[in-house]
Amino acid sequence: TMLASIIQNLISNAIKFSYKNSDIKIKASKNGKLAIIKIIDAGIGVNEEAVDNLFRLGSKYTSLGTEQEIGSGSGLILSKELVEKNNGKIWVEKNKDKGSTFTFTIPLSN
Repeated sequence: TMLASIIQNLISNAIKFSYKNSDIKIKASKNGKLAIIKIIDAGIGVNEEAVDNLFRLGSKYTSLGTEQEIGSGSGLILSKELVEKNNGKIWVEKNKDKGSTFTFTIPLSN
């Protein structure tokens, strides 16, 4: 259930910040005992200020989506909490005006 919530939040954000008719890619791979999941969009990207605050509790950083949607900023914070509860890590690769890649890792079960 937690994994589904993380993926749902990241895909929802990718849709919100992507341009009409652009693609969103979901990639999964394995590196040793880690699953690596990437949500890649071709949207507005993330600026430097946002990268520093996206996953920080209390910062409530948010920006408007491509269709002027308003977000609460809490989806990424929740995703971070869920990833960390499962001994994983989450981060964003910024690419202002060319999209974003949100990546998280989760240990695989034995």
